[in-house]
Amino acid sequence: MKKKKTAKNVYQQYEEHTEAIAAPIAGQFGIRIYDVEYVREGDEYFLNVYIDKDGGVNINDCENVSRLLSDALDKDDPIPDAYTLIVSSPGLGRALTKDRHLQQSIGQDVEIHLYKPHAENGQKDIRGELLEFDDSRLVLAADLPVPAKGKGKGKKKGSAKNSVKKASAEEAAAEITAEIEETTGVTDNAPAGKAGIQDAPENAPADTAGNRDASENAPAGADDIVAAQIQYAAQSGRQRLTVERKEIASIRLAFDF
Repeated sequence: MKKKKTAKNVYQQYEEHTEAIAAPIAGQFGIRIYDVEYVREGDEYFLNVYIDKDGGVNINDCENVSRLLSDALDKDDPIPDAYTLIVSSPGLGRALTKDRHLQQSIGQDVEIHLYKPHAENGQKDIRGELLEFDDSRLVLAADLPVPAKGKGKGKKKGSAKNSVKKASAEEAAAEITAEIEETTGVTDNAPAGKAGIQDAPENAPADTAGNRDASENAPAGADDIVAAQIQYAAQSGRQRLTVERKEIASIRLAFDF
């Protein structure tokens, strides 16, 4: 059975074909293709080609690529519609539509808009540092939700605000603790003989799992990781948050004016 063609599939073919033509042209000027987007706005079609290079692109870069790409597209003619070609920079708040965009953004702040509120923090718009990603999810050091402003006045209002902020950090820390305990199986009440035990027998042999005198160079245990992440959440106002990619409506690089 043949797969039914949709506008989305056809547009994607136009974009991929255009990128294949544009990449070697841009490469002549030390420029790379960031993304290609074919869109319809009203009765008009636009072929947007976003270019980038180390240090950023300028108007001359856009003109050089646009001139050669326009000639190449006229010759190859991959798009039957009448359209307008626009070559430009992706901008500061660039959309992250491909895995290569996410890879380039590791360690930077991103802004994510979800189809529905996140199950853990109840927000549809999330900002945070992109830590890692795979085919199904993104992991962020996300800003804690901003609590609703109270109706109190003066010092009482400020006190309530600080209390809510503290509670948010403690809730984030509790979530982190629960997540790690679930993953590692290590808890404060772990039974004797298991890794991470809190109350080891005083007479336990030096080579047993219950030894109190562990080597100073021993790797950090789950408790150390929990403590570090609790401290991070409390001090930075951020929490480790996993977002399913299927729940993301859009994602872009965050920037402040």
